[in-house]
Amino acid sequence: MVVRDGYYGRPPRRRQRFRCVAPDGTFHRFVPAVPRVLSTGPCPVCELTPAHYNGRTTPRSYRYTSHEIGAALTALALGATYQNATETVRASAALRGVPGTRHGQLVADWVEVFADAVCAPEAETTWPPFVMLDTTPFWRRTQGKVRPQFHIYAAYGYDRLGDRGRVLLLRVYQELSQENWEDFMGQLDGRPRYTISDRGKDLVAALNTHWPSVRPIWCHHHLTKSLERAVATDARAGRTTPDAVLAALPAALTSWESWNAFATLANDQVPAHHSLFGTAGAIDLFAKRQFRLRHYHVPLGNGPIERVLTTLRRQLAGRAQGLANLRRTNLLLDLLRLGYNSRADAEVFTERVRQEIERRHGTVAPVRQIAFHQGQPDF
Repeated sequence: MVVRDGYYGRPPRRRQRFRCVAPDGTFHRFVPAVPRVLSTGPCPVCELTPAHYNGRTTPRSYRYTSHEIGAALTALALGATYQNATETVRASAALRGVPGTRHGQLVADWVEVFADAVCAPEAETTWPPFVMLDTTPFWRRTQGKVRPQFHIYAAYGYDRLGDRGRVLLLRVYQELSQENWEDFMGQLDGRPRYTISDRGKDLVAALNTHWPSVRPIWCHHHLTKSLERAVATDARAGRTTPDAVLAALPAALTSWESWNAFATLANDQVPAHHSLFGTAGAIDLFAKRQFRLRHYHVPLGNGPIERVLTTLRRQLAGRAQGLANLRRTNLLLDLLRLGYNSRADAEVFTERVRQEIERRHGTVAPVRQIAFHQGQPDF
């Protein structure tokens, strides 16, 4: 026979202890492999009132429940800072940390322990046919100077044209390089049919080496910017661009007809020694080929991934200097990816946290095991 036999733990995170009594009267006390805190009222999800000893699951050495952990990770996925997520979960659990502290180490530790379990079921494994690639830099101020701290590489893709796209992968690297692009491309299996990007030199070199058979498409917005930079280069050198060419430039890459008109003007009116002449000639080699793809609704710009990176910069810019651990930052990016894809659901996250606790029989992995290399920040 099994009966309840008191409690263990401190309020308000007390847990039920049980006694197993044999027919001869001997007994032993035990606790469940996966502990549950005592219920204090109706469940906010189902609105039913469970038995007071049948509350929410919690790791054996934790004061916080799987629901509170899942809610905190959901807040991170939606853009909250470690500090804000920690303050919210402490308030909701009627608990406080060390008096006077407001740091977010509590939730940062949960990212290390639970983010893999939360994100793994929805991790991408293969590249879809259509992939957009881009990066965004983050900076730090040291000794009165602003220096690059790290770059986030991003991929956005579509399985079929006309489908809703999604963020495929976000990874942090210390610098822009061909080697890092090749490492990024190797994170998933297979290869896409088309890539859409801004034609950065490191990316172009990586595409030629790692995905030589993939058809590249250069973003028309960035090609327009290349033409504008060529005009600025000519202006600094005292070379004047004809007014008719300048008037046609903003709309040059909006349609096949507009590009033909601009390319004809540039060829006829811009001297061959001007930067604009060479740039327009180089773009003409693939612009007309890309316009043919518009008939099949292949995207000719990387606006969707630019919008994601704009949001990412806004969310991380104020705390980029505090992100110095490569592994934990990538785990945070995995959570943010779910948020950008509208997959940040507190109930789903809570269930995955609970499954991880059960898989480890009530225990969890030790925290702060992701250490810096040789004791130094990763970037």
